Amino acid sequence: MKQYVIFDFDGTLADSQEVAVQSINQLAGKYGFPQVDREGFSKVMKDSATLEDFSLIANEFYSLYKESLNQIRLFDGMKDVLLQLHEQGYGIAVISSNEESNIRAYFATQGLEFITDIYTSSNLFGKDEMLNQFSDKYKVAKNDLLYVGDEVRDIQACHRCGVSVVWVPWGYAEEGHIRPEKPTYKAKTPADILMYAKQMTSNVKA
Repeated sequence: MKQYVIFDFDGTLADSQEVAVQSINQLAGKYGFPQVDREGFSKVMKDSATLEDFSLIANEFYSLYKESLNQIRLFDGMKDVLLQLHEQGYGIAVISSNEESNIRAYFATQGLEFITDIYTSSNLFGKDEMLNQFSDKYKVAKNDLLYVGDEVRDIQACHRCGVSVVWVPWGYAEEGHIRPEKPTYKAKTPADILMYAKQMTSNVKA
């Protein structure tokens, strides 16, 4: 049975926060909300009520985001992790609230076109449903899935559907904010993701 490592995109694979801040501030005047800096944007991403408001402007936000794809870089070490997982036979997928076309266009610029399983949802809190659908579509048991994300809602979604989750510290949420959620694993470096993927394989074999 093939095992999959599934990634969030923004804040986990891609260091896109600056582009996100620029994009949302371009919409601030039109929709009458205050401009934000990086810290302010992180607070927005932790506030469920604000995120629900954000969903109303998501289409315009991601259109602006796409215009700045060339400013986004992968976090150091993440490309190597993706290549090693691919070489070792793991399936790799992305489940994100970003637009599929943005992610595919970005992967094309990074030589990562082999990542073809990309699933997105306008529902910022719907990743558990998407993980369930992914498991059903590929007939993969939940213990053969490992999700990698940076936000509290990523951890909560994985807990709701019974999928192990690796939290990464280089994204939008600080450790103090995710500590009560108790992720399955905490990565210190991208290389730790490879270690946890191997643990998933060892646990299944055991």
